Amino acid sequence: ISQNPAPTVSISASSDVICAGSSVNLTATGAGGTPSYTYQWKRGSTVVGNAAALNNQTQAGTYTVTVTDSKGC
Repeated sequence: ISQNPAPTVSISASSDVICAGSSVNLTATGAGGTPSYTYQWKRGSTVVGNAAALNNQTQAGTYTVTVTDSKGC
């Protein structure tokens, strides 16, 4: 049995600060593990996207992304 390494993720934003009425684009990049990757973005407990890029977000809150590799890790 071999252990598959867990994927890692780096996240970038189009801006560090957004003002009322503005939007931000968030991008996740998976690495490690076994490509290809799937992504799930959440704002709080609400799923808001299932792609590497999450564009035009205007709502304040905490955004998290879960990255899963092709082996389910």
